Amino acid sequence: MGPTLLLHGFLGSRDDFADLSALLPSSAPVTAPDWAGHGAKGGLREPAAYALEAQVAAVGDWIGSQTGPATLLGYSMGGRLLQHALRDRERLPAGWRVVLVSTSPGISDPGEADNRRRGDAAAARLLREGGMEPFLRYWHNQTFFRPLLGLPPDRLGPILRRRRTADPEGLALSLEHVGPGSVPGTEDVLRRLACRVDIVAGEADPRYVALGRRMAELIPGSRLHVIPGAGHALHLEQPEALARVLAN
Repeated sequence: MGPTLLLHGFLGSRDDFADLSALLPSSAPVTAPDWAGHGAKGGLREPAAYALEAQVAAVGDWIGSQTGPATLLGYSMGGRLLQHALRDRERLPAGWRVVLVSTSPGISDPGEADNRRRGDAAAARLLREGGMEPFLRYWHNQTFFRPLLGLPPDRLGPILRRRRTADPEGLALSLEHVGPGSVPGTEDVLRRLACRVDIVAGEADPRYVALGRRMAELIPGSRLHVIPGAGHALHLEQPEALARVLAN
């Protein structure tokens, strides 16, 4: 399947892809960077590092460095930012593949975007004023995380430890700069994608199943995969199922 770029979501890090990476063939070297404010880049404080243009430029640089076909996988926030990185690269060379996992085309309605910005601003305040524990109680209360939180302790424990030790200020800056209400929608990009595109969503995440169907309607020739029993964080819940999608 060639080189593979794995882009994590909000609150995640490159470590979220350890189990998936171990399931991929050795012929597919994996690159899994951290977004600004996450993982090894949690201590960044320069606003310029969080700008949409700066973050997607790094993805564009990776794409431009490849000498043959590659796979680009983005989960949740990573999927949205990947779509922005493809804005001027809708016609990738033959053999390239885009995999969009539990993600969306962003928000195109101005009123809805404004509401989401206000919600993200409130979440950023919670991070700054309360730290990670109150924020995680709020964040994990979303129903699509129930399958994740139902994982056995030996699998869930490391995930929660990574999240509890994340950088609140970095996450707040990320929400403020590249939250769904703060960046343009990408329906125009999706309509022009000409490479193979697979859209993946968890059966227990009906909102993103519906968004996946909408994206599939926009992208010519794309395929939608709904993973039984999986929720939003299906790369953590069922990495084997995601590896099977990548293998086909």
